[in-house]
Amino acid sequence: MGVVCSSQKEKLDDEQIEELASTLKQPLTSDRDLNSKSFESSYEQASMFNQKRKVFSFRVIAGATHCKHLMKELQRTTHEKQMLSERLTELHKNHKELFKCNTR
Repeated sequence: MGVVCSSQKEKLDDEQIEELASTLKQPLTSDRDLNSKSFESSYEQASMFNQKRKVFSFRVIAGATHCKHLMKELQRTTHEKQMLSERLTELHKNHKELFKCNTR
């Protein structure tokens, strides 16, 4: 029994077919090892990248939260400054009135 190889257009005998079949059944250990190492390396890189991304995301969120607190503090101090300024203006006005009363 023979098989025609389409690329070479030659007939293979049963012995050659068995030899090819046994070759195809053998595991490609070197390629699998390389693929395995490559996969492990890629997995480690992806894992490291995800860890760095999580840390970066945490820092961004922490920074945004800190910024939010600073903005609230700034608003509070601005409000206090405005209140103190109004109070100072009021005291200055009262002082002028008292000074006028004393000079009469």
